[in-house]
Amino acid sequence: MMPLLSTESRIDLYTAFGCTALFLLVVSASARRVFR
Repeated sequence: MMPLLSTESRIDLYTAFGCTALFLLVVSASARRVFR
């Protein structure tokens, strides 16, 4: 049970990190369009 839990939390962490990186990428891209 413990290994499964750690794996699940790890996946959640990677998912949250990926979503944040994607969000930042989109924001920076839109900001470039607006400023240019």
